[in-house]
Amino acid sequence: MSVPAPTPGAAPPPSAASRRRRYAIQTAALVLAVSASCVFAVLIASRLPLRLDVTATREHMLSEGTRRLLARLDKPYDIAIAADLGQIDPRGLERTRDVLDNFARSSSHVRVTIIDTRTSRGLKDYDALLARIADQSRPQLDRMIATLSAAADEAERLGAVETALSSELQGVQEAIPAGTAGAETITTFLTQKAAVARNFAADLAGAAQTAREALRQRVGAMPVPPVDVAALTLRKPLAALANELSDLSKGVQAIADGPSVPAVGRDRARPMPGALLKARDAAARAAAGIDDLPPLHVLSLARTLERTNAAIVLGPPGSARGGVTAIDFDSLFPPRIPGDPAGVLPDLRFRAEELIATAIASLSVPVSPIVVFVHGEAVRFAPAFQPFARLVERLSLRGIDCVEWAAALDNDPPAAVDAVHAGQR
Repeated sequence: MSVPAPTPGAAPPPSAASRRRRYAIQTAALVLAVSASCVFAVLIASRLPLRLDVTATREHMLSEGTRRLLARLDKPYDIAIAADLGQIDPRGLERTRDVLDNFARSSSHVRVTIIDTRTSRGLKDYDALLARIADQSRPQLDRMIATLSAAADEAERLGAVETALSSELQGVQEAIPAGTAGAETITTFLTQKAAVARNFAADLAGAAQTAREALRQRVGAMPVPPVDVAALTLRKPLAALANELSDLSKGVQAIADGPSVPAVGRDRARPMPGALLKARDAAARAAAGIDDLPPLHVLSLARTLERTNAAIVLGPPGSARGGVTAIDFDSLFPPRIPGDPAGVLPDLRFRAEELIATAIASLSVPVSPIVVFVHGEAVRFAPAFQPFARLVERLSLRGIDCVEWAAALDNDPPAAVDAVHAGQR
């Protein structure tokens, strides 16, 4: 059998090496094209991120109300979490981080910072955060300290006035002869009032010293003194003194005008009512100045931060509530359910979203809602609200102010209630 001769002018068939080179070039071109497509896809995704939640409950998306709130923000808001992250259940931390990431992704005005206080760097960052918070509230804090320091000075001065008053009352009592009509009643009245004046002198001096000591202290790690303690310490004796001096002036005036009182007793008592009313007005002004002090929200925050773990939202300078508020930490990072061997944690993403959104709203809304405590006791609980301190603290963390209406002492409601009726709050 013979092999056919090749056709003249036809190209020889490609060799195996040539075919391998051609396939290698085609493969390299394909790989290069796919890689370039991936690079371009990543660049486009980084500029136009899209995150889809395909779960049935939409648990990885913020609610419509929260998205509307974030869309209205036009200034920066910082969410800061400071804690020993090693003590937090990893799943609870991951779930809350998901919510925080959603806030940061949904608005360019929201920034999230998580500080791990286990590390030296974290402790430094935490101290810097506390200093920033204190500086942001410094103007209001300085005004409160100045008002309370002036009230302490006034209490000390009125204490000296009370000491002198005790001697004056004793002098009037000694100027009335024993045989004078009604002398026993007048003497008893003046002796009792002289003793009351001495007690007031001691109470006022002690209150001034206690208040000054409180103003030199700090709450937790923040450079914020317990101004509410100083305010309550000063207000109680000052308000009581104003009432006492008002009643005393009437009694001394009756002695000065009494026809049966010897002239020497009337002359000794006559200049006293004016001085008593002047001291009364000074005590009332000092007490009213304390009552007019606005709530210091950073103080509630400082007490919250005494537990070291913190969840804080900081607004822009000039925003409501001093530009800072806190979130209940245990609500964001709940502990394991006791007695559960598997340590199953409830999924509290929705609660975390509500708490964070409420904190941002409390700073972005210029006027806070209020709760009015109305009671018939003949005492004032503000500004410390001692019987309800925990409730007031929780309301404050929700952006709600608390005021008191002691109906047994004040016929008219506080100005904040009038603002509500006027539609301003």
